Amino acid sequence: MATIPSVGVFLNQLFDRIDQAIDAAKNAGLQLEMEAGAQVRLTIENARIAYADSLNLTMDRVDQTARNTFDQISTLVGNVESKSHALLKQAAAAAQQIANTLPLHNDRPQVTTLLPKYVVRMDETPINFKFMGNFEHASQPNYQPNLKFGTRTFQASRITTQSLEFTAKPAEVFEGINLQTINKVAYSQGILTARWPATLVGTNEAKFTVLIGALPSSPGIITLEYTTQRTERRTQVYTSQNMHLASTREAGNKDQKGHLFRAYPNPGWHVVRGSSSTSVTHHGECELPSFESDHDDVVVYKGSTIHKIAGSSGSMDVTISFTEYQDVSVTDHHSEKINLKWGDSKAFNHPLGSWKITFNAFDGSSHEFLGSDLTSSDYIKIENQGGGFVIKATKPKDLEDI
Repeated sequence: MATIPSVGVFLNQLFDRIDQAIDAAKNAGLQLEMEAGAQVRLTIENARIAYADSLNLTMDRVDQTARNTFDQISTLVGNVESKSHALLKQAAAAAQQIANTLPLHNDRPQVTTLLPKYVVRMDETPINFKFMGNFEHASQPNYQPNLKFGTRTFQASRITTQSLEFTAKPAEVFEGINLQTINKVAYSQGILTARWPATLVGTNEAKFTVLIGALPSSPGIITLEYTTQRTERRTQVYTSQNMHLASTREAGNKDQKGHLFRAYPNPGWHVVRGSSSTSVTHHGECELPSFESDHDDVVVYKGSTIHKIAGSSGSMDVTISFTEYQDVSVTDHHSEKINLKWGDSKAFNHPLGSWKITFNAFDGSSHEFLGSDLTSSDYIKIENQGGGFVIKATKPKDLEDI
């Protein structure tokens, strides 16, 4: 028969599993797994405190409400281990819901919320930590809490029965990490120690794991591809077909006076006024073509041939050349990198259908946007604005609820 574990052993096993899942997610840069795992781990730590009097009882000796709670926590640990995106999205909220239903003991520490989850630090502006929950004895001598990161221990800067606050420099929290050069989240893990009186004598300690991430200066690489339309004037030289005019016997021995030679541009093209000329081959009595007009997209020259009874009657061959133009719509393709820091925004006037945004986020995820989109990415939002759009990078504090 299998040994029934105690409540303490069971919770320790869950804690070890979720700790391993968080470490694996951290090494792989899996943001969502890290966040969900941290919330589930906090719930386990709160459960240890809430059921401190039952830690030595075997699981079959606790009441049904407690067993249901432990089963729910175990399910959440499995969800984090599964790496299912849908389950991970639900895990943090479910963990918080379980934490809210844990038995409340006014004298025991409980952490419901810890902030910030993320910071952006390009300088040494201090990080202000705030823990919300229950801290009944925290302000009393011998029971004061502390926060530890690496080799540094910090004392609370403000204590109430419902909150604790600590202040630390970024270099003290993220020891050995240059926050100015990171291109992905850098995590640091600390321990909050809270205390309360033992039942008979002495002090009990509750330890809560604190996970904080330092974000790179930008959410990622944003590439905007768009098209613009412009009108381009194209020109070419047009030469008409040969036009023959004669007063010879073959042509009827008639004078051809004031004959109008006309030339028209190609369909869809127009005459560049003042650009015309003629090429003429002639014999006998002629009046060579002279320019008449070039308006209304027709070029006109006037010339004559004369019939001669004695001598050579006139004949000529004429071609008209001119420059013609056509205005065409040209599509130009553009690509540019958009540099946005956290909390920045930038507007563009490109109309819908003429642009595409590719976003390669710092956490390795990729998204493509073709229009307004407020849900696909946690880190940037695309909103319609007038006839264009605006790209908005999420503010770090807004990542707390993601």
